[in-house]
Amino acid sequence: MIIKMKYVTILGMKTYTEDIIEQLRECGVLHIVPVNYPESQSLENVADQIFLSEIALQKIQSFPRLEQHNSENILHTVNHIVQESECLDICEDELALLIQEMERFSFLGNFDINDLNKLKERGIHITLYEIDSNKISSIPENIEYAIVGESQKNNKVIAVVNYGKMVTLDLEEFKLPAYSLHEFQEIVKKKKAQCLSIRQSIADYSTYAEHITRNLIYLKSLRDFELVRAGVGSAGQIMFLQGFCPFDKVDILRKVAKKNGWGLLVKDPEPDVTPPTLIRNPGWIQIINPVFTLINTVPGYREFDISFFFLIFFSVFFGMIIGDAGYGILIFLSTILIHNKSADKIKSKNLFYLMYVLSTTTIIWGALTGNWFGIESLTHITPFRLFIIPDLNVYKLQAQRIVMNICFYIAAVHLSIAHILQIFKNMKIWNTFVNTGWVMMIWVMFFVARNQILGTPHPGFFLYLFILSFVLIFFFSFLDKSPNQSFAEVVIANIILSIINTFADTVSYIRLFAVGLATLAVAQSFNNIALDVGFGSFIAALGSIAILLCGHLLNIALAAMAVIVHGIRLNMLEFSSHVGNTWSGYSYTPFQMPNQNTGKSIYNEPQ
Repeated sequence: MIIKMKYVTILGMKTYTEDIIEQLRECGVLHIVPVNYPESQSLENVADQIFLSEIALQKIQSFPRLEQHNSENILHTVNHIVQESECLDICEDELALLIQEMERFSFLGNFDINDLNKLKERGIHITLYEIDSNKISSIPENIEYAIVGESQKNNKVIAVVNYGKMVTLDLEEFKLPAYSLHEFQEIVKKKKAQCLSIRQSIADYSTYAEHITRNLIYLKSLRDFELVRAGVGSAGQIMFLQGFCPFDKVDILRKVAKKNGWGLLVKDPEPDVTPPTLIRNPGWIQIINPVFTLINTVPGYREFDISFFFLIFFSVFFGMIIGDAGYGILIFLSTILIHNKSADKIKSKNLFYLMYVLSTTTIIWGALTGNWFGIESLTHITPFRLFIIPDLNVYKLQAQRIVMNICFYIAAVHLSIAHILQIFKNMKIWNTFVNTGWVMMIWVMFFVARNQILGTPHPGFFLYLFILSFVLIFFFSFLDKSPNQSFAEVVIANIILSIINTFADTVSYIRLFAVGLATLAVAQSFNNIALDVGFGSFIAALGSIAILLCGHLLNIALAAMAVIVHGIRLNMLEFSSHVGNTWSGYSYTPFQMPNQNTGKSIYNEPQ
């Protein structure tokens, strides 16, 4: 759920500004909003140091970690790493150009450019040209030339010899290098040695990686402090800070304010103010948080936290899209393996618990439909046959119709929940009836989709349901219309287009069936290819096994991408548009003390 915020203003004496800021940081509960645009020279200096430190840390992390020591002057060390890195980039660019130039004329062999100059002094001019192979015949007969090689453009390179007066042809001249091949090789050798020396110099600085990391945490903490100080408002000798605090943390501020003699004003946020979003959920719902982190979305403060419904339906979508019990078992076992190996390295286990849930739903759906690695013969073997629901058997044609029907039921239930949530959000009578009408309209579109795609006849009450839903939507939409909206705008934009979108949203859930069927088809294709190769010999068996391994791993990867594209979309687009979420929020980030080991805050709110 989204936690209610209080808008807080803290007042104190201007001379104690830094002490007030420091104590607020120790409290770690106030999301500070700058009163003034935070701008100062000290803030710019700290930002520059952070930028350079991050670059330095990135550069040395690519080298093996040496025994760690503290630097006597960490800022000087950081600057030197950055300077050396810039020198290395320049050196490597120069090396690449040298190698490119050397490869350009390497077909000429180790000739000496001075020899051509000596011939020129004697009146013998040799010029190299590039020419397309098909155009060689167009060279005038009185021109003496010889084909000496082929350029990187796959053109022929010809040497034209002129005695006495130099003759220029209307061809692209092949520019001769400044040095011979041997000289170029020596230059490249020295440049490689120079790059290696600079690289080793940077590698030696990896001994200060931990010190740079600790200093970077300190610098970020200092930056946060400077941001707050630069954004403080003032009036005479009074300073004031403003921000947002969770309603259940306000008492912490009250105690600190009373102890230090601050002025404290606490009130509810104004309607035109957008507070940050803080979400708290039970641990079993928090396992969906990695998905929100992946797509980097936060609901607005006054929107819905759909974590519970996202978890439930995303688990169903995942199972139907992957659709293979064998794949589900592989994902489950892989999760156990990674979980055990990284148990001490990863603090939050939400991703692992989520994968256990998702792989379990995949196993259940795959077992019910009889899909085990796309092998149809397994459906006749007793252990696998016992789990299959005959009407859902993926290898029977009639099952496809039933699965599509299930997709439409899921769509209707999912979208209906969205509008029911809107009813509970605003219990005004007009909103209740409008969203009740939309719930009815969703089921109207459910029947229309089944009729158009599956040929299922409409029920007898279909027309009455449509009329009632349209009347509710039409009539009560006018009670909430803007004074500037015309009748046509309400009818066309708010009603007719929304009804069309509702039908499209309902039909879009058929992607669960389509993508799941595609996953099965790919699995069967690789199985058939492996069978065609056969297991008649050792080499053939190895080839077949390789095809099966690579094919099914590729299929799992493609299915995982489909989950991201389709499974997340149905929640973030279709469901969210009906529930009214625009995902325009920003996270609650209280001003607090950093953890010196991780750089993260000591005060941890579940996100």
